[in-house]
Amino acid sequence: MPPPVNSFGYAFTTPMQMNVIAGARMQPLDDDWRQTLSVDNGVLVISVAQGSPAKESGLHGSDVIISADGQPVMTVRALQRIVSEATANTVKLEVVRAGKKQTVTLRWGER
Repeated sequence: MPPPVNSFGYAFTTPMQMNVIAGARMQPLDDDWRQTLSVDNGVLVISVAQGSPAKESGLHGSDVIISADGQPVMTVRALQRIVSEATANTVKLEVVRAGKKQTVTLRWGER
């Protein structure tokens, strides 16, 4: 199950604010960002809160999450859906960090 809504701002915020999942603030990539970062899809991790499931899992600010559990990530909402539908308390994320692909397993505790 995904982290509870009241932990680390897991819920979506207003459109003027960044989207937060498991303590990581994210924003979608527009065409300019995708070209600059040399990715076809993904969401940019803006920052990761200390002590959050995202931080404990090894996610870093400036990571670009390009897939989750083998599914391409085009929007923060798509990533949130994949996390919320996870049958285990983990989601395998493929990220681009400093131009190189890496795998990070997002983990969270029981509700």
